[in-house]
Amino acid sequence: MSATIFISHSCKDKEDVAPPADAAPELIQRYRRLEFARSLRAKLLDRLDAEPKFIPFLDVRGGLQAGDIWENGLHQALRSCSGAVVLLSPEAIESGWVLKEATILSWRVFLDEPVVLIPIVLGVSTNDLEKKGFGPLSLNRIQWVRVEGTSSDDIESAVEATVDALVAQLPESPLVAGNVLSPTQRWVEEFAKLLSEVIPSSGALRNDCLIRMCNALTITGDRLKVIDDSPYRGLASETLLAKHTQVGRLLRQAGKPAKPQREILKSLVAPLWVDAAPASRLLYAAAQKKVAVIDANETVSAGDYVKRALCSSIGPPRLVVPSSETDGTHASAMENIVLALNRYLPIEDPIELETQVVEEGPHFVILGRGLALASVLEEVTTTYPQLTFVVAAGENPGKVLTGGWETRGMLLHPRLHAAGGKDRELAGVRYRNQLKSYVESEA
Repeated sequence: MSATIFISHSCKDKEDVAPPADAAPELIQRYRRLEFARSLRAKLLDRLDAEPKFIPFLDVRGGLQAGDIWENGLHQALRSCSGAVVLLSPEAIESGWVLKEATILSWRVFLDEPVVLIPIVLGVSTNDLEKKGFGPLSLNRIQWVRVEGTSSDDIESAVEATVDALVAQLPESPLVAGNVLSPTQRWVEEFAKLLSEVIPSSGALRNDCLIRMCNALTITGDRLKVIDDSPYRGLASETLLAKHTQVGRLLRQAGKPAKPQREILKSLVAPLWVDAAPASRLLYAAAQKKVAVIDANETVSAGDYVKRALCSSIGPPRLVVPSSETDGTHASAMENIVLALNRYLPIEDPIELETQVVEEGPHFVILGRGLALASVLEEVTTTYPQLTFVVAAGENPGKVLTGGWETRGMLLHPRLHAAGGKDRELAGVRYRNQLKSYVESEA
């Protein structure tokens, strides 16, 4: 079976006009880096093409433009590729698209999915990556191919090291390797199965329904050919990374299922108003034993972040939400937290709690603003280091949290809200209300 290898790069490396000989040194260095990036990309593409087991995916070969990357082609490749190469140069780390692609790919790595991610690093440091928003992806925990120069020998060495790493690390087929379905694969399969059950089965009506669903997700051109091969799985795969407004339209086109089926559809898509990019930081927070701080006003928003990050509609004991109704004191807040944890977790036995977290995966505790006291965070993180605490801290966490927690906690980036407003969380409220209306509507 051939493995798709996704190649992420900056579109700036297509600039091929050499600066004049008397140009500033930094312009000449930039040109050499772009020239190197083009050459490396071309040679890597040739080497991957020469390997029968690889199918390289490169957006410039498919004619994708910056404005329609998410909508028209990369969803399937990012979600399902077996390997990925991310070229990180000073120009690439300025690209929001490269950051999004690297985020989705690192999200899959943190979910322990069968994907191999190889960053090729040229002219950037760990500090540079931190400044440009790549720090929370923890790419330094992944095998890098670091390039020191831009000569043809440097290119050959980087390409060989990258291909060797892909050959050595790519997993066998799931059945041979004994792997269970990954979280994103499981979500796609579950959603695809449900779609196949709720869409009318008669020929013409079925086709009409599927066409309208493709239109809802703006699936056009060559993407329709992929959908044709396996329509339910294709629609499910596109839905996982679609805009939440598109998801709402998709459901309204999915036939007229019975209310229990609408409830299941709702539960599967409810977290999709949250971008996968910031949600993936929760997995990083869990791995680093950090408190995740979200500038959200509602614990349900924070819960959606967790469900989006894990690609699962989890509940207790892996997702616990203590009551935020307190008298404002430390003692009252701690009483609510301990009461909620005691209902689901063996918090009196640290070893048993650690074992449960290791076996089941990260366990998240959502703290509303009434519980977001610096002294409370200090106590819960010290007493229960096995758990990951997520704080819905409101629009300005720096003013809500004190005692250094506004900086010690990990603020998810990009932020939930639009700058200076509540647009993002209001979008989530509207989305949840639309889903509620969808479930309660007459079939």
